[in-house]
Amino acid sequence: MMKKNLMELFRNLLGRRSRRSRSRASGVAEFLEDRSLLSSLSLSGGSLTYTAGAGISNNVTVSFAAGNYTVSDSSENINLNGALITAGWLGTGTGTVSGPAAALTGGFFRFNLGDQDDQIAINSFQSGEEGLIIDGQGATDTVSLNGALTGIAQNGVQITSENLSLNAGISTTTQPIVLTVSATTLGADVTL
Repeated sequence: MMKKNLMELFRNLLGRRSRRSRSRASGVAEFLEDRSLLSSLSLSGGSLTYTAGAGISNNVTVSFAAGNYTVSDSSENINLNGALITAGWLGTGTGTVSGPAAALTGGFFRFNLGDQDDQIAINSFQSGEEGLIIDGQGATDTVSLNGALTGIAQNGVQITSENLSLNAGISTTTQPIVLTVSATTLGADVTL
């Protein structure tokens, strides 16, 4: 008899809790954190590809010095893929990543800027090596070439953007230079 009463007591308690929790939960909304993807920089087949996160007006700068590239985005953090981390690149999950240009083995450096008004400044670039591809992909994008692109031997130079500011020259050995832009501003002493 006592065993039966105990079982009934537990059933009643459990039943009451579940009814109470259901009634409390019915009026509660839970807000979740934003799940938007960060921009990424990945290495595949000897080429580097930067891909902007959706819905972000990116502001990217690229520099080359002492055998290393530095890529910064003041609008969002950059995630590196495992291949770049293995190759010695640092800074994943921050706004600035950097690492050895040797990770690029005869490929290209590609920038996919995404769906908003984006800006990218190439302040310096390794001479005579990998090609450069910049694709604005949408909205009103601005590309500024502030450092010379000289002797590009692999894959040429391809830029698709609404605005292009050329403040330095572009030359390739035998590869094409393809500029698909709406407006171009030429700095002093610029040669193509």
